[in-house]
Amino acid sequence: MMTQIERPLSDEEHSQLKARLANARTESMMAVVKTGGVSAAVCGVLAILTLFASTAPRALVVAFWALGCGSSLRFGSGFHGED
Repeated sequence: MMTQIERPLSDEEHSQLKARLANARTESMMAVVKTGGVSAAVCGVLAILTLFASTAPRALVVAFWALGCGSSLRFGSGFHGED
């Protein structure tokens, strides 16, 4: 069996780890923003194509895409701002 040795982080190690965690959080938030932007663009294009191709009332098409994409952008990102 391996013996586990623990020691406190040095000040330099603590600062480096803190900086890496801050960078990871920033990258994670930017990924969510980029993904949301791409999702909105795809939903927008699909909504426009649906408006041209469908015989359904325009209000129904717009409501469908607004509700469908709006809820996926809000709840599908997996990011809720919690630490």
